Amino acid sequence: MTQPPYGDMQPPPGEPTPYPRQELLPQRVAPGRSRLPLAIGAVAIVLALVGGLLAWWLLRDDGEQNRAAYCDAVATITHGGNLQAAASGGPAANRAALARARDLAPSAVRSQWDDLVAIIQGPSNGQLGVATGLRLISDVRSIVADANANCGMHITLPFS
Repeated sequence: MTQPPYGDMQPPPGEPTPYPRQELLPQRVAPGRSRLPLAIGAVAIVLALVGGLLAWWLLRDDGEQNRAAYCDAVATITHGGNLQAAASGGPAANRAALARARDLAPSAVRSQWDDLVAIIQGPSNGQLGVATGLRLISDVRSIVADANANCGMHITLPFS
């Protein structure tokens, strides 16, 4: 009879094996944790973010609630749309009116008003650089276009 290879030999039951065997201890398998609370929490956070963004979008302040007062302030500054009459008094005569119009300006032209008032009230001593002058012209064009479109005014610019 041929002998099986050494690794295939099984010792008779009850006899020790040539190599020690490792006996595994019984293990407890814990049931998996439910991920439902995590999913519900994630959905709640997403819904809160969407609700917050929607509320912000609906309630945001774009300055349009002050449009009538803003239009009145622009009409006062421009003497009803006559820019040459407005310029004749000089910037110093209109500083309070300019600041009032800037404060009432809607968000569409708010940055242009900020630039305009900063340039006029700045320490320029009547001297404007080319870049500042171009920015001033651009700001005035934007303000006039908004006033013509939304305030029912008919202001024409001499440099258009």
